[in-house]
Amino acid sequence: MKSRGFIFFFSLLVSLCKVCRGQNDSLLVSRISEAANSEEKVDLLNDLCKELWFSDLGKANSYGNKALELSKQIAYKEGEATALNNLGVAAWVQGDYYRALDLYYSSINIREVIGGQLGLGNTYHNIGNIFRSTKNWKEATKWFEKALAIRHEINDELGISYSKNNLGLVAQQQGEFDLALTYLDQALAIRKKIDNPRGVATSLLSIGKVHMDLGESDLAGQRFEEALAIWKSINHIQGQGMTYLSVSQLDFINGKLGDALANSNLALALANDINAKSELIEIHEHRSKIYVALNQYEKAFNEQSLSIAYKDSVFNENKINLIEQRNYAQIALKNELLESENLLQNELLKKQERIYQATVVICILLAISLLSIYGVLRIRNKTNRKLALKNEFIASQKQLIEEANALLELKVQQRTNELQLSNERLIKFSLFNSHKVRGPLARLLGLTQLTTTAKEAELKEYIRMIDASAKELDQQITEAGTELTKHLDSQ
Repeated sequence: MKSRGFIFFFSLLVSLCKVCRGQNDSLLVSRISEAANSEEKVDLLNDLCKELWFSDLGKANSYGNKALELSKQIAYKEGEATALNNLGVAAWVQGDYYRALDLYYSSINIREVIGGQLGLGNTYHNIGNIFRSTKNWKEATKWFEKALAIRHEINDELGISYSKNNLGLVAQQQGEFDLALTYLDQALAIRKKIDNPRGVATSLLSIGKVHMDLGESDLAGQRFEEALAIWKSINHIQGQGMTYLSVSQLDFINGKLGDALANSNLALALANDINAKSELIEIHEHRSKIYVALNQYEKAFNEQSLSIAYKDSVFNENKINLIEQRNYAQIALKNELLESENLLQNELLKKQERIYQATVVICILLAISLLSIYGVLRIRNKTNRKLALKNEFIASQKQLIEEANALLELKVQQRTNELQLSNERLIKFSLFNSHKVRGPLARLLGLTQLTTTAKEAELKEYIRMIDASAKELDQQITEAGTELTKHLDSQ
């Protein structure tokens, strides 16, 4: 009766948490409906998907797919990478590891192009979780260490705590309990420092499991109680379910089969609530062991059958996903071929268009060149005609000038001859007249000299003779002037 009452109370508590969670989700949905198709809306959808990972996987997938679709529409690569990572986590919670890996790798491909070490570290860590879930400890360790290296580079304390926590879990699975506790204690210290309740609860749960493996039931139970209190305070359904499963396993080890069954019932209810198939497989296997210990073999068989059914379901889902992926790959290949063919055709059309455009340009340039040449030839012809006319005019002028020069030379020669003849005549005339003039002039000079010494009786004769010589000189000069005038008039 006590167990039934506790289960009823717990169910009521879960219902109240769902109501509170629904109110918080409604606020986010309201903000999303008010936001335009933008990067902000993608971020809100991604946040809502992340909030619902461990409480409502159906809605988480719905919001994650909406974020992915919208981010592609608006070419928001950061939002697309985050959406792929979030959907990968949802697939991992459902136990669909193949799809989760495919989504994670797609996210990495985008991150490696656009950058973003924080997102890349988160995705590396999530891939490590896939390999941890499939018990591939070597690959899990490799991816957790890759994530840890990036997180140290960017000083991401929260990420460092997650990487150390999961490295501790891998060490625990391999029986290295001291190393596991070292990693887990380091992760717990960081998470307490940065006030990360979910991380603290995760570390406490993991440390409790190590103590349980070491047979330290009191320490294990204490850590489980601390973790469960935190899970309830933050309404983390998956965390509560896994903690109840661990408490049930501890009860089973300690022989408390009734408590073990009651706690497994609580874990089962929570796992069913979020359809966490990987957890459901583990819970049903554990419950089968409890029923075997209680000698209730039919129930143990039923629990084992349910576990197998869930495994088959996961296997079938994975198989369907593989078929879908294969079909998708074939379709994608066909689309790529068609796209390549379209690209080639478009490229060919573009080349043809470029050739056509180049031909048109060449024709235009050729026409312009021909017109230019024609214009140049016309101008040259006009210039040549003008030059020819000018040359003809110059030639005619040259001929006229030559004729004028010849005529001028002839006239000059004639004039020179005339002047020479005239000069000769003038010289002769001058010489002749100088002799004719000199006689009377000499007599005048002589008579004038004589008058200075002549007596008065002789003076009258001298004066008469002077008068006669003067008249003769005047006559000679007059005749010479007449002859000179005649000569000048004849020139």
